Amino acid sequence: MKFIIVTAMLILAASCGISDRNPLSGKDTSLPSTDQGDSDSWRIVSITASPAIISREETSTITIRVDRFYGLYFEWQTSLGELSGSGTWVQLTPDDCCTGVYQVSCTVSDGFGRSEIASVDVLVQ
Repeated sequence: MKFIIVTAMLILAASCGISDRNPLSGKDTSLPSTDQGDSDSWRIVSITASPAIISREETSTITIRVDRFYGLYFEWQTSLGELSGSGTWVQLTPDDCCTGVYQVSCTVSDGFGRSEIASVDVLVQ
């Protein structure tokens, strides 16, 4: 008798719109998933400077590679010099006064709280 009542309750619950709940886990499967699975995951693959050694009169192109670039934001910074460009590459122009190591970094973020930072050094002679 209990089996029949439980079965009838499950059938009634399913017909009342509760069918979006997985009866084993209780998870509401009708909501969009916020799981950062493989389709939404990304990572920085590399950051390079070309050329990596320059004079004060030259420029270096800094390129960042990510395994997915759509929907990502790129914020570039340098310890010295000036950066021009945006997105996955910028150009470093050294200061007239200074030789040495210039560090260029890029913060990549997805707008959902996840970010990664990569840096590369450029030697200015």
